[in-house]
Amino acid sequence: MKLELILLGLLKEGPKHGYELKKIIEEEIRPLTNITLTSIYYTLEKLHKDGYLEYDTEREGGRPERRVYHLTKKGERRLQGLLIRNFLFLERPFFNLDLALYFLNQFPSERRVNQLIDRRIKHLKEVIDWIKRTEDKVGRDMPIHKGIIFEHLKCLLEVELKFTNDLKGMIFKSGCL
Repeated sequence: MKLELILLGLLKEGPKHGYELKKIIEEEIRPLTNITLTSIYYTLEKLHKDGYLEYDTEREGGRPERRVYHLTKKGERRLQGLLIRNFLFLERPFFNLDLALYFLNQFPSERRVNQLIDRRIKHLKEVIDWIKRTEDKVGRDMPIHKGIIFEHLKCLLEVELKFTNDLKGMIFKSGCL
């Protein structure tokens, strides 16, 4: 569903060929989402088969032919439905930390857990700094609707950073190790 929404949304902005779509997803969208990108061509073919996309074939110079995809009216309606669903659907954010916390009593020592917490805090700070740098770098040219994504991600990570900072105290108080 996520890849379908992304492809339809990018094609709503204008016709694109597969490599162009993949490049935009890799460079712009993937760093902001948890999407794992394998092959987009299967999904493009499925969207075409379902009537959401059409394509024209073009050739540049001596290069092989390529398909340039564009949305159909049915594809535009599908995109609107997916946008509404994604806007309203509340999916619990998944942090790998939750799974590790489930087995917290399996760690060999409180000292080891504290080391891991310190490493996680360092990594979270690095990611927050990356977001701020990226936001500053592209912020002037970025449409507001895309800039809001950075703000949302920053807020989520800052809450996660606060929780992780508080985690040492929670573990010490609980005596679970």
